[in-house]
Amino acid sequence: MTKTEHTKGTFLLTSFVEEWCQEVDCKETIEFNEEKKTSRLSTNYEVDDHMCQLFIEVEEIMSLVTVFLYTDLVVEDSKIQAALEFVNRINNELVMGRLAVETGERFQFKYAVDVEGGGIFNLRMLSNMVSFAGDCIQKNYQEMKLIVGEAQPVELEDLSTTYNWSQIEGHQRLKQWSENLENAYKKDATLERWNLIGKAAVIINGDPVDFTTDVIRTIAKHSKMNCMIVENKNTLLLPSLSELKKYAPLIVYLQPGRWRRDIREFEHETEEETKKYKEIQKRIKKYVADFSIKEPVIFITATRSQDDILQDLQEIGAFDLLMSLPEKSFKLVGEEFVEKIGRDICGSSLTSSYGKIGHLLRSYAKPRIDLTALALQRRHFQENRKLEYLDLVDLEIHQMVFEGLNQEPNKKIKLHTAYHEAGHSLISVLESDGFNVPDYTSILPGASGFAGVSVQSTGYYLLKGNEWTFDDYRKQIRVALAGRVAEEIISGPEGVSDGAGSDLANATNCCLSMFASCGFSSEMHLPNQAEVNLSVTTDIMMTPSQSAHVEKLTRDFLAQEYRVVREKLNNHRNVLDEIASRLMSDPIVDQDELSQICLRYNLKVHKQ
Repeated sequence: MTKTEHTKGTFLLTSFVEEWCQEVDCKETIEFNEEKKTSRLSTNYEVDDHMCQLFIEVEEIMSLVTVFLYTDLVVEDSKIQAALEFVNRINNELVMGRLAVETGERFQFKYAVDVEGGGIFNLRMLSNMVSFAGDCIQKNYQEMKLIVGEAQPVELEDLSTTYNWSQIEGHQRLKQWSENLENAYKKDATLERWNLIGKAAVIINGDPVDFTTDVIRTIAKHSKMNCMIVENKNTLLLPSLSELKKYAPLIVYLQPGRWRRDIREFEHETEEETKKYKEIQKRIKKYVADFSIKEPVIFITATRSQDDILQDLQEIGAFDLLMSLPEKSFKLVGEEFVEKIGRDICGSSLTSSYGKIGHLLRSYAKPRIDLTALALQRRHFQENRKLEYLDLVDLEIHQMVFEGLNQEPNKKIKLHTAYHEAGHSLISVLESDGFNVPDYTSILPGASGFAGVSVQSTGYYLLKGNEWTFDDYRKQIRVALAGRVAEEIISGPEGVSDGAGSDLANATNCCLSMFASCGFSSEMHLPNQAEVNLSVTTDIMMTPSQSAHVEKLTRDFLAQEYRVVREKLNNHRNVLDEIASRLMSDPIVDQDELSQICLRYNLKVHKQ
């Protein structure tokens, strides 16, 4: 083809193509073939945020004008049968034009008009042909994307069972927002009003997938909107805005993932994949910008940190509403766990201890919570009794491994272990004035390698909260040292075993935190000593002199506290002996049994 100037006399039909280009501000050049009297225009054409390719071909001698509109969706061989069935179904409904597709090619719409000399053809007819092609692609684009595997169908969430607001700590701002959303849609609020309410929000929460997803359902239910959850893996398959609007009023929750960042998540990410993520970022921003007050679609995402979201998404007209949500409460975690197990098979120590259960499970991912619930159900099935809190503690200690009562056959080693664990448990009681009575003390070996275990009171730490004082660190260090001290009391210094390695490591780590990071001195309990070690550092920044300084403080402090623990255990030797004796006859001593022993010797106990 050659490019030349033409006249209306020679290229009459093409002159209407030129007029159309001027009307839509198309800058592309029309290509002419003087010999065959044909012309061709090729240009990009946007359909519902997707860039298609438009061709307008004119055959002047045949008086034929043809519009081709190609999508960006290529049909692979494995999808061709479904694509052909779809095309045939749509063509049966069309009165003008036809959809077509071939293996390895793009979906296309073709619309040809025989003009019979050009007398009845004009700019309006050409514009209608292009618009009809665009409308056909727009109407069927979502289904075409589904066929080629580049779209996620809109699946609405079941909102029949969601949280009550009272179950969600710190819910007040979210509740107010949901009420504002409901009122705005109900009362046909102006766009300015919607902008003030917020059309795209970021919720900052430590669990942006499981817990926040459940909270989003609550927001949708109370704002009387539909809800769609888009998992990270499906973000690139986000349906078109026109498709989403069909389900309006709609809340779309975009779970966190690569789509929100401007950097590659994995080294193997291809340039094409990076390009797609940039495109989806632009699309989502455009979806928010094209907000309809009649068909509102609200977008929400969540993050642990505001820094995890691309700054371009955090601007006016995009994700410009930020709200915080506290992590799921221990009480709610425990309540849901009991429901998962089955309330009817749970004893009172489980059904009345939601907070303790939640605190124990606080670091569990959802798959582990599910496995733990199943393990407890199996225990109920095997033993035909109601489950108690101690069953959960036992599973936690033994990492869900059913190990049986495999006791140490060597009596001397068993006695060492009994005194070791008795020392931990007794110091826990003494250091807390009876508030930290261990939930579970055992000398049953575990598959993970421990010979015995003392589990401090979950209820005590639940009530204590997250703040740690110098006194809290010191108590923790004394509890950690108590096992080794108890061995020394029963067997002498030379009879101490190597089983206290992990305890000493824990005590050392506590000291490192105290002296390197917290600015505590080793003699905080003395007057005018709180200010002598205020220079803090980290392992990365620690100089040799700082390391030597912290190491000396640590060694001296551990030795000092070891002596304190030795004195306390010697002063309460009769209690230590009885706890160890009970463990020799009963390898598991729970909180109730330990409390009874302590009460017999007039020690304070407060079971939590």
